[in-house]
Amino acid sequence: MSENKKQRAGGFLLKDGKILIIRQVFNGEEFFTIPGGTVEPGETFEETLYREFLEETSLKIEIEKFLFEIIDDRQAKYYLVKYIDGELKLGGPEKERMNENDQYYLEWYTPEEASKLPFYPRIMGSKIKEFLLL
Repeated sequence: MSENKKQRAGGFLLKDGKILIIRQVFNGEEFFTIPGGTVEPGETFEETLYREFLEETSLKIEIEKFLFEIIDDRQAKYYLVKYIDGELKLGGPEKERMNENDQYYLEWYTPEEASKLPFYPRIMGSKIKEFLLL
């Protein structure tokens, strides 16, 4: 993997048959992402996931298992995670950036609903079908 290629880690948290997803509205356009973020220098994908999940959702999680990897303009690894502690609320840079034109919402969707959402990256809907629709 090239040193200048961005890397990302993301986690699927399931609760009562639903997946935690971040809905972003940016300049009136809506898209969806899985909680997670960019790997910082010296971090592993797993360390990134713990840090980013806590920053974005205020939740402490534990990684249950690696699910899949996407390599396009960056390398991204996604994991199934479980809740350990905390109260769900938006935090970190997403909360700081919130304004009329840049909004973030933590929402729960069934895997079936989630597989049809306009995700970034776009392939995420098919990955949800492949790994989370049982």
